[in-house]
Amino acid sequence: MTKKIFQSGLLFFAVLLICLLVPIAGAFEVSPSSPSVGDKITVSGYTDKAGSVPAKVVFTSVVPVNDGTYLYDAGKVEIPEGPNSFHVKAVGVDDLEVKVKFVLWVTAAHPQATDGVASYSMSGVPEGTYPIKLRGQAQSGEKSVDITITASSSIDVEDGYYEYSYSTSSIPAGDFTLTIDGESKTINLAGASTSSGSSGGSSGGGSIGISPDVAANNVVASEHANSRAVSGMPVEFNFKEPQNPITYIDFTSGITSSDVPVTIEILEHTSASASKPPEGIVYKNINIWMGYTGFSRPENIIDASLKFKVASSWIEDNNLDPEKLAFMHYDETSNVWEPVSTELIEILDGYAYYQSSPECFSPFAIVGTEELKPQVVEGLPSEDDVNENHTSVDDVPNSVINEPKNPNFGKSLLFIVVASMLGMFLFFKLRK
Repeated sequence: MTKKIFQSGLLFFAVLLICLLVPIAGAFEVSPSSPSVGDKITVSGYTDKAGSVPAKVVFTSVVPVNDGTYLYDAGKVEIPEGPNSFHVKAVGVDDLEVKVKFVLWVTAAHPQATDGVASYSMSGVPEGTYPIKLRGQAQSGEKSVDITITASSSIDVEDGYYEYSYSTSSIPAGDFTLTIDGESKTINLAGASTSSGSSGGSSGGGSIGISPDVAANNVVASEHANSRAVSGMPVEFNFKEPQNPITYIDFTSGITSSDVPVTIEILEHTSASASKPPEGIVYKNINIWMGYTGFSRPENIIDASLKFKVASSWIEDNNLDPEKLAFMHYDETSNVWEPVSTELIEILDGYAYYQSSPECFSPFAIVGTEELKPQVVEGLPSEDDVNENHTSVDDVPNSVINEPKNPNFGKSLLFIVVASMLGMFLFFKLRK
C-alpha cells in the first residue's frame, strides 16, 4: 500500500515537473518586464498554431486642447512586414485629420465626427517607418481629447515558438494592452527618466510653472506644441499663430521622452526675465519655453535650429537692411543680449524668412540693427560741381545768342520754294 502511494506520488511529481518545464501554449513573456518609453521590448512565447499568431497593441493618450484644437504627434511609427492594420479613434472632437509623412506630409484621411467621435482605419500599409500626426478641432468646451490607437499585425511561428522585438517610442507613458494569440496583458510603460534642473537662464526655459510674463500681463499671444522625443532622433515643431514670428523649431534629442512641450510667448515689451531691452529697433520680443524642468540642457537639445519671419513692410518703414536683422538671446548669467547665428533665407509674399541656430532656449528678441545707407551713383557730378560749371544766360554775348546755328539754312529754304513754284507753273502750261 505504501509502495503504491509512493509510486503515485512519484508519478504526480513527474507530471508536475514536466508541466513546469514545458511551456504552456498560448502564454507569452515580455522583456524587459518594466519597460520605459523608447525601450525595445521583446515578446516571445509558444503556440500550437503553425505559420503565425496575431498580435495587437492598444493604447489611449489624453491630448490637451489649445485654442480649440488638438495635436497628437505619434512620432515615427514602425510598420512591420506582413498583414497589418491601423485604427485610430478620437473622442470629444469635431473632426480628425490623419497626416502621414512619406517624402512630404500628406493627409491620409480627414473624417468628420459623429456625436463627438471620429475614427479612421487603414490596412495593408507597406513595411517601413512613418511619422504620423493626428489633429483637428475639439468640441466646444473640451479641455482634452482621448485618442485610442489600435495596431494589429502578425508574428511568425517556427517550431511552435515565436519572438518579436519592437520599439515603444510611438507609445506614450502609461498602461497599454498587448494581445498575442488571444491572450492579453496590461503593461505599464514608464516615462523616460531625466535629471532635474532649474528652468530659465542660459540653460533654456522649462515649461513647468507660470511664466513671469504671464504674471506681469506682458503676453500678447502664445502658442503651444507637443512632440515625442527619441534619443538620437530629430524632433520637429511647427507653428501657425498669426502673431507668432516663429514658424518652425527642430533639434536632435539627447534623451527619450514621451512628451516634450514647447510654449512660445509673444510679448508686448521686453521679457520680464531680462533686466534691459536689446539695442536696436525691436520687431518682436519672445519667450521660448522648451520642455519640462530638467529637459532644457545642452546635452538634451543638440543642433537646434529655428525659422522665423519678419513683415517686409516693417523693414521698409524703418529703413532697415533685411540682411542685417538680428535674432538676439538674453543671457541671464552675463546680463547681456547676444546675437544668435542667423541668415536670410528668402523674401516672399510680404515676409522676409530667416533661419537661426540657438544654443539654448530662453528670452529672445528680433531686432533691426543697421539702417540702409543712401545710395550714391558713381560718375554723376555733385551739386557743387553743377553750380560751378553753370553759365547764366546773362553772361552769354548777344552775338552768340542771335547767331543762327546754320547761316545757309535761309538761302536753302528760299531756293526750294522758288523751284517748287516754277515746277507747278510749267506743269499747268504744258497741260494746256
